[in-house]
Amino acid sequence: MLGQPNHCKIGLLTIPLDDANECMSGGKSTISQRFGSFAAGLSLKALPPLVIDKVKALLLHGLFIGLASHAESDVAVVERIIATDSSDESGGARLLSSGVRASRSWAAFANSVLFHARGQDDSFRMLTHPGCCIIPAVLAVAEGNEQSGQDLLVALAAGYEMHCRLAKDLVPSVQNRGFRSSAVFGVFGPTVATAKVRGLGGPQIAHALALAVGYAFGDLETSRAGTREMTFQEPVAVQSGMTAAALAAEGVTGAPECFEGALGFFHTFVGSLAGELSGSFDGKQHVDLQQITADLGDVWELLGVTMKIYSGAGFVQPIIEGCARLAQEHDIDPTQVRSIDIEMNEWETSYPSPRAPRQRKSGTDEWDNAHFAAEALIGRGYPQQVDVCHMEGVTRQKSLL
Repeated sequence: MLGQPNHCKIGLLTIPLDDANECMSGGKSTISQRFGSFAAGLSLKALPPLVIDKVKALLLHGLFIGLASHAESDVAVVERIIATDSSDESGGARLLSSGVRASRSWAAFANSVLFHARGQDDSFRMLTHPGCCIIPAVLAVAEGNEQSGQDLLVALAAGYEMHCRLAKDLVPSVQNRGFRSSAVFGVFGPTVATAKVRGLGGPQIAHALALAVGYAFGDLETSRAGTREMTFQEPVAVQSGMTAAALAAEGVTGAPECFEGALGFFHTFVGSLAGELSGSFDGKQHVDLQQITADLGDVWELLGVTMKIYSGAGFVQPIIEGCARLAQEHDIDPTQVRSIDIEMNEWETSYPSPRAPRQRKSGTDEWDNAHFAAEALIGRGYPQQVDVCHMEGVTRQKSLL
């Protein structure tokens, strides 16, 4: 019909009317459909300056931490696998650690390992790491496809926002059910970001998210036992997200209620369709799951992503900084210290979950607040290889419930 508008407004975004109509066909839109429309319509001019600056900072942080990790043993493991298994050495994308070309999927996998190997990648809600999932995927899909820097920033923003909105209130509940939240949520950012790079429309991105729900995974036994498979969970999530977007681009469809459906994501990984939480950082017992997409384009949850100053778990960062600063400001003699009392949230003292805390180990352990507190006090800075045996047994922690 002449004069009929072909776009509609959602928040700050202009959404193609065809996308909006398909998302609304059948009545109320679903979470995946609403986010699909948001991501499809997102442009650089819709990003506030603060969001643009944040995404640039996250990209630079990821790249520099990745390059600093080039000599890590797990990086070498993946490089050897790719050298014998990749069938696309002349095309694809580059491994940032060596410059070697591989298939886009393997390059994204390797670069994710690179970003994650030092344990200094970015962090959201303490226990998830969106950067090592989203950035490698976007770089791999965009390489050689004449994507502009602006296109890259918009895709990264869409991917980060999807990850952060979904993870924000649900991380503790997912952990309490025995899933490693960084891997579980890690599939959705790459899905949305690479779908955006591919130029998919809102309905296609919604289908890609539904496919990604089926690929979400990650057990916590690796975190509890302190074994190495956790290093490779995010890289697999990266590949799965890229696959979901590629399948959606080929017309593969997924369940509309992939998140809120009777047997969807919330049922499987959160344990409740009503928003009841089995764990929380702040004592919250219930959330409105439909509010995950509220104020899209107006409120940016990605601004809550933090960048680690030190290599190690997110919750040891303030311990290192605080103890080092106390030692410097008060010229503390560590031999005169009888005990160190640290009050923390229970989720910071019982990783990976209060229901199944990590087994205590002797020696250096990147999850041990007491160890890092003692080292920071002695070294007055980031822990080095120092002898802390004489302080063994004098550090203790109190959980603040």
